[in-house]
Amino acid sequence: QLVAYKRHDAFNVPTNLKSLYFTFQFYDFPCTTTERVILEEQPEAGLSHHQQNGDGGMCMLVREGAANAGAPGLLLKYVVGGGVSAGDQSDDDNEETQQRRMHFCRYLQTRALSIDVFDAESLLQHGSLSVDLKGLLRQGREFS
Repeated sequence: QLVAYKRHDAFNVPTNLKSLYFTFQFYDFPCTTTERVILEEQPEAGLSHHQQNGDGGMCMLVREGAANAGAPGLLLKYVVGGGVSAGDQSDDDNEETQQRRMHFCRYLQTRALSIDVFDAESLLQHGSLSVDLKGLLRQGREFS
């Protein structure tokens, strides 16, 4: 889930960004390019207007389109096959399924997801970030 973007003027980042999109590759899925999200300025409590528009301005990511108007953030879900879901009991004894499940858990335990950030208007790469995946090990529980 991608929810917000924080500007950092110290890194010579353009302050006129209006929209972004992201690309990444998760596990063995094909490379993903997200939909375009609009940057919506968020006032920060206790800061003057000048401080808010300067270094570190916070923006919420808002999905585009009539059906998604005002929907906060960008939520992507992946279903990993091989009997990884809690309700799939028929494949529990299958050795290949167990190996795939362990491989996926090791992937989450040891890897970080690299995400490239692009300006959706100019299509130029804006930057990159890395997210540790350990937090996704939730023993089958949904992320709330």
